[in-house]
Amino acid sequence: MKNSPNDESFIPEIHNYCDRWCERCPFTARCRVFAMEQESPDDAADIETVVQKLTDIFAEAKQMLIEKADELGIDPFAMSDEEFAEIRRREKQFVDSDELSQLADRYWRSAKEILDGDLPGDDEFYRDILSVLEWYLFFIPVKVKCGLHGLLDHDGFEDPTQLTDSQSYANGTVKIGLIAIERSLLAWNQLAETGHADRVDSVMELLEKIMVQLEERFPLARDFIRPGFDEIDVVM
Repeated sequence: MKNSPNDESFIPEIHNYCDRWCERCPFTARCRVFAMEQESPDDAADIETVVQKLTDIFAEAKQMLIEKADELGIDPFAMSDEEFAEIRRREKQFVDSDELSQLADRYWRSAKEILDGDLPGDDEFYRDILSVLEWYLFFIPVKVKCGLHGLLDHDGFEDPTQLTDSQSYANGTVKIGLIAIERSLLAWNQLAETGHADRVDSVMELLEKIMVQLEERFPLARDFIRPGFDEIDVVM
């Protein structure tokens, strides 16, 4: 029987710390987001159903945020538009000015230039290498930036506890980013062994630099226990 979005077998928050590659994930049967996407109609003609589903999802998310704010003693409607804009400005400045963010942007641009170029090879092994590199091309910079953003509090200022709490959102986000980097480095190395070392050495060095700086900046990231993926009891 197909799981429904209310099935208790779903692993809470598993989708927040995955690589979004559902075709290769062993936990799709236990992912609420995957189940909801599967229930969405593929027929574009049924646009009203799609809109209604999205409306329901956003309404549920809004209610959850309001309830969480109430639990924390926060009035979500007390902030003015000007205050909200100032917080967003601080957040953007913090993330964009960070060297890790800039290195991540350099990576995807450099990598994309290589992947868009002429790379001879058309066997299954070669295609799998490229699929890995292309899948994580933008995923890595997104997770780097999300990890940096996770270091901030609700007012857009740095919150030291995000680094010292191994189960913080920031550490969890960076962990999946590090996993994506490791998988990409393996793929780049395999591509280099096919005769493209002269093209990929520089981008591999850049990616390794990002990994080292992430591990230095987020020393507890690898200790984060991802729901499902890193829980032996759940897997067994």
